[in-house]
Amino acid sequence: MSHPTLHRLAAALAAAFLPFCAHAGAVSFKPTGVVYYDGVDARQDVKPFEDVDKVRSARLGFVAKAGDRWQLNVEHEFTDRSTPDAFLQFTPAKGHVLRLGQFKQPFLMEDATSARQTPLMEASLLGSFALGRRIGLGYAWSDADHAINAAVFGKRLDGKNEGFGAAVRASRALHLGDDLLHLGVGASVDSPDSETARFSSKPEAALATSSLVDTGTLADVQRTSRAGLEALWIAGPWSLQAEAAAVHSHRDGAPDLRGTGGYALASWSPTGHRRNYKAGTVTAPTLGDATAWELVVRYSVLDLDSAASQGGVQADWNFGATWYLNAYARVMANYVVADSRRRGIDDDPRLLLMRLQLQF
Repeated sequence: MSHPTLHRLAAALAAAFLPFCAHAGAVSFKPTGVVYYDGVDARQDVKPFEDVDKVRSARLGFVAKAGDRWQLNVEHEFTDRSTPDAFLQFTPAKGHVLRLGQFKQPFLMEDATSARQTPLMEASLLGSFALGRRIGLGYAWSDADHAINAAVFGKRLDGKNEGFGAAVRASRALHLGDDLLHLGVGASVDSPDSETARFSSKPEAALATSSLVDTGTLADVQRTSRAGLEALWIAGPWSLQAEAAAVHSHRDGAPDLRGTGGYALASWSPTGHRRNYKAGTVTAPTLGDATAWELVVRYSVLDLDSAASQGGVQADWNFGATWYLNAYARVMANYVVADSRRRGIDDDPRLLLMRLQLQF
C-alpha cells in the first residue's frame, strides 16, 4: 500500500465530509466486516496446484452518514494490508449519486455485485477483464427500470495501474409480471502510464497457485478498450445470467492484443428464495426467518490467443451449492472443472473449493 497516498486521500475525504455533519441532520456510524475462510483441494494435471486452506479475506470498515445526502465508506483488507474502498458519496437528489475516492469502476455486471453476495465463490473467467478499484470520480443515476454508472479514474491507492481512463455501464430492466428481464452494456478505455498490458486467469479459485492462460506483459500499449453485453432473467427462485466482453490493447509498432470471454450462469433456490435486484445490480436472496439454499452452475470461457500473444484458451464448468445460515453467515462449496490449452499444451485441473463466510 502507498501510505502517503492513502493518508492524503483519507485526509481529503474527512475534510470534505466532516463539515457537513454539523448541518446535515442525523449522523450515523455503522461498522462493517467480513471474513472468508477458504479451502482448496486440487487435482493437478500439468501445472502444479497445491492444497490450501487459509483466510482468503478479512476486512473491517465503516459507513458514516450525515443526513440523507452525505456518506463516507472506508474498508481495510488485512490479508494484504490494502484499502479496497475509500470514497465520499453525495446524493443531490433521488436517484442521483456522485462518488469521489477509490471505488469499483463500472463495466461488468458480475463485478458490480459485492463479493459478499455472489452466487459462486469467485468471479468467472470474464473477471480477467474487470477494471477493479481505482481512484476516480463517478456518477450514477437510476430509477425503477434504468441504471447508468459512469466514471473517470486514475491509479489505485497502492500506486498500481497508473494512467487515466473512463468507463460506463448502462442497463434497462423489463418487468414481465413477477419476472424480471435485465439487459445492459458496458464500455471503457484507459491509457496506462507504463504502456503495458497483461491478462491472465486462474481456474476460478483465487487461492490457486497457478494460472492456466496468460498473455504475459506486452509493451508499447497506447490504450486498452473494453466492450461488453449483459443479460439477466429472474423468475421466482430461478435465475439466468450471462455476459460477453472483448478487450483490445492498441500498440504502437507491434501487433495489437485482443481477447474475448463470456459466461452463462443458472441458479435455483430449492427453498424458494429469490435473488434481489436493484439499480442494475443483482444480489443474494433475502432470507427472512428461515435458512436458505442456492444451487448454481456456470460455464465460462476466455480466449487470449491473438497476433500479439499466444495467451491460451480456457473453458471452465463451475458447480456450486450455498447454505445461508442467516444474514451473517453462509457456507459455500464449488467444484471447478477446468479445460485449457496454451501453446499446444492441454492442462485440465479439477478443484474442490469450500468457504465459511462471516459478516456484519
